[in-house]
Amino acid sequence: MAFSGAVAWARSGLTTRVLTLLAALVVGVAVQGGYESRPRLVVVLAVVAAAVLTDWSGGWTRTDTLVSAPAAVVLLWLGLSARYGDADVALGYAATLIACVAGLLVVRRFSSDEVRALLHGTVLLGSVVALAGLGGAVLHVEPLAFAAEGWWRSAAGFTYANATGCFLAACATVALALLADHPNNAWVAAPGVVLLGGTAATLSRGAAIALVVGMVVLLLLRGAASVLAWGPVLVGGSTLAVTCGLSWRAASEPRPLLAAAGLGLAMLVTTLLVRRPPSSRAWWAASVVAVVAGAVLVARVPELSTRVTLGTPRWSAWAAGLESVRAHVLTGTGPGRLSVTWQEAGAARGTTLLHNEYLQVAAELGLVALVLLLVWLGCVLVAMRPGLHRGAPSSYAAGLAGALGILVASAGDFFWHITVLPVLAALLSGAALAACRSAEPAVIDDGIARADGAPAPSVVFQGGEVS
Repeated sequence: MAFSGAVAWARSGLTTRVLTLLAALVVGVAVQGGYESRPRLVVVLAVVAAAVLTDWSGGWTRTDTLVSAPAAVVLLWLGLSARYGDADVALGYAATLIACVAGLLVVRRFSSDEVRALLHGTVLLGSVVALAGLGGAVLHVEPLAFAAEGWWRSAAGFTYANATGCFLAACATVALALLADHPNNAWVAAPGVVLLGGTAATLSRGAAIALVVGMVVLLLLRGAASVLAWGPVLVGGSTLAVTCGLSWRAASEPRPLLAAAGLGLAMLVTTLLVRRPPSSRAWWAASVVAVVAGAVLVARVPELSTRVTLGTPRWSAWAAGLESVRAHVLTGTGPGRLSVTWQEAGAARGTTLLHNEYLQVAAELGLVALVLLLVWLGCVLVAMRPGLHRGAPSSYAAGLAGALGILVASAGDFFWHITVLPVLAALLSGAALAACRSAEPAVIDDGIARADGAPAPSVVFQGGEVS
């Protein structure tokens, strides 16, 4: 993208409501993702402020009802659940849900320039978080990173490596989607390099899952030809991760000069590959070599095996959570009332967080709540269906891939308790829905047909197009 073009869409796209939503993400990142009640309130209020700044005079469409009505039913169930649970916890869940719905509806009304500004702003924020976490992991500095299982893992403002990894993986997915529109621009590729390196520094399996899911969705939507544009970013990100990774072992000394040189080398290699990309055969061959090298690395470094295997104490927590669901099938234990215990290696262990948000909902709020939640998520996906085709716009691909990555990874951690993560998923979903507006049915308002609220004397809906 030329500099003048970037300035042009930034001027029209960086509106007050876009800046307000980006501010909500910034605040969330800075205060542990909004895990505690007060930081969560700040994030929620920022999203609600963006809703207040939005012009709703265009009318209410069927898509608005489709993505909000099921959420209202979930909210109603939460209100009923508060009677036999912790009211404060239920209020926190409700606030997060309201922020997600509000953010989704607001972004759905964005212009194309506003959507681009939001996506590029999210990538920029993620790059800052990635650099901060990389610095913490290389220099062994808390709370930017923490030592666990023999490694210094990036945590940045979240102070929880897995949450940081999920956030960065979603941002990296967005960066890869945007890169498809500018395959020969090193400036667009650079944030992707930093984000991939930052995601690797979290050493998070959940982040890896979120990133892989996002990349698979992008592959299906954009095709293999677009995926070739990722090559320079993947090489640069791997270079950054390897050079910085030499400092991540808890027993190793910090190597800041090597990490800085690695960053410079990664950017240089990426720039050269962007300007003179190899053939597709060379990329596929390099991919095979990278996979083999990664397997050898894991085999030679025993400490890495704990980060790539599926053996985890969470299996026991999930089994205990299922027992709780069986004991409270319909209504659950109540918000904030869940506490499970199990025996492991002859010692009693317990938790209130099951590290699986779908199981957590079923255990705390009952199977009814889980079904209602899945219906809402399904309705949001149905609303995205008009844009679901090969060669979809980058904004649609970025939104759908990033959001699905977060949702799938949430089956392995308590990411919905980190307010900024479900809010980010909602904003990305809204970006995908914004690309579908031209294909949604007209709305009848006072006898006048409107397409997404735009006045028109006559509107005919035919074959998914409004005319």
